[in-house]
Amino acid sequence: RKHLDDELALNPQDCEAQLLRSSLTTQNASQNHIDELRAMLAQSPISPLATTQLNYALAKEYEDLQDYRHSAEHLTCAAKTRRAHMQYDVSADVQTLATLRTLYKPAFFAQTGAACSSDTPIFILGLPRTGSTLVERILSQHPDIESAGELNHFAKVMTQMIRIANPGIPLSKVAMVQRSSALNFKELGERYVHCLTDERPNARFVIDKLPLNSLYTGLIHKALPQAKIIYIQRHPLASCYAMYKQLFTHGYPFSYDLDELGKYYIAHHTMMTQCQQALGSAMFTLQYEALVDDFEPSVAALANYCGVDLQPQMLAFASNTAASTTASAAQVRQGLYRSSRDQWRNFETLLAPLKQQLINAGIPCA
Repeated sequence: RKHLDDELALNPQDCEAQLLRSSLTTQNASQNHIDELRAMLAQSPISPLATTQLNYALAKEYEDLQDYRHSAEHLTCAAKTRRAHMQYDVSADVQTLATLRTLYKPAFFAQTGAACSSDTPIFILGLPRTGSTLVERILSQHPDIESAGELNHFAKVMTQMIRIANPGIPLSKVAMVQRSSALNFKELGERYVHCLTDERPNARFVIDKLPLNSLYTGLIHKALPQAKIIYIQRHPLASCYAMYKQLFTHGYPFSYDLDELGKYYIAHHTMMTQCQQALGSAMFTLQYEALVDDFEPSVAALANYCGVDLQPQMLAFASNTAASTTASAAQVRQGLYRSSRDQWRNFETLLAPLKQQLINAGIPCA
């Protein structure tokens, strides 16, 4: 915070630094930056990105002050501004998720074939902002487990193999998914593990916590049947609200419009439900709320699934000194806290259409 104060004294117009400073700590009535942020927002001209960053910062600080009406106003403005300046069609992602669901049914996994035998990888996956960083920090406290962060290696290797098998043919997302089912899964797994061990050559187990590896859950299990797959779930509205209020540097374009967010969430939830049914005990499903409410037994179950013993330092994850480059970097330093569990309930009016959309799709939101 001091570094950011010093930087902003030199360059007050750095709106990215303003947003980061707002996110570092919980603001209060005597210590906040609301007047400063509002004054900057009133300046003209101001870029769309600066407008977005300042509105997200104000939404965060008003939420800290429990002024939920102003927080919702600035959050809506921030998300609308961000969405207006990006090209995105949620129906394309929904179609991709539906194609994945069509291909990777239980019958697909019943087919026998060669696969990579490595048990080194531990995948932590799901939607963003569901607790993957917390789980990563807990597990990487074990001496046999190291984290390599959010890697795109699996998607990269898969894409390379598909393009080699289909030279010179332009492929859509759906076409890529369709061709993925015909890959040499043993080669896919071995090439991925080679990339992973290059990242952490001396580790017994290595965590890859890219949330969108969830899109490849079926492929991961087919290529690496001994790998651990930890799927993190969170209350649907808590999950959606956490994504909606986050300005992501890259990716997750579905998160800036509540209707699009609902459509993506439903399609992703449906796909992952099928994965749970198909993989059974091969995939460990962890409920975020269960982790924070019943911490030690949940960590013990995680350790057991990963094939390691529960060690005391895993329960003291806040002492983990490793760097974190995710959106949760500030929060994971605070130790275990439950305040974010039901934050979405302060915004029920804003989220009401989304809630009904999820309920209509058969997703309970009580």
